[in-house]
Amino acid sequence: MAKQPAKCSLRFEPVKLDSIFNILDGISWLDEPNIQDIAQFSGIDPRTAGKAIKNCILIGVVKDISTNYYVLTIPYPYKGSLENKKAVLKEAVFKMPLMENIRQFLKLGDSLETAVRKAATVQKISNYEKAAIAPLIKWATQLGALSLSISEEDFIEEGIQIKAERLKSTGNNKVV
Repeated sequence: MAKQPAKCSLRFEPVKLDSIFNILDGISWLDEPNIQDIAQFSGIDPRTAGKAIKNCILIGVVKDISTNYYVLTIPYPYKGSLENKKAVLKEAVFKMPLMENIRQFLKLGDSLETAVRKAATVQKISNYEKAAIAPLIKWATQLGALSLSISEEDFIEEGIQIKAERLKSTGNNKVV
């Protein structure tokens, strides 16, 4: 019997970006939710919820605090607009060490495919498979997190701008 080749040490599940926002909303509203709670809140299949949560853990926006209970690791605007939510996820994806390395190789003139492979090697991802990283690259592209024209300082400026807009619309109301 032939030995199966080892799988890529980093594997993202193919899940639509929109379902991630439903998952993050569910986690932000629920107290110590499990996958079934999050799936029910979000109105999606538990298997899809599990895949989306796995991706969120890999990105670093969700943490498994005990056996299948989840919390957010970043400030998330559950009452915010879709644009606010996308901005938060874009920043998280942008700051991933793998993404940082991909942008570095892109700046050196490598193609996206070559940059991803090299960045995976730098990040010690063993048994690299293009398909295993492809869902992350798709999200990063949709969010604009692979853009070579943005920097971490841009996220600070954007956050200040969003806060100023929120203060205009909420007036003296307290935001907790």
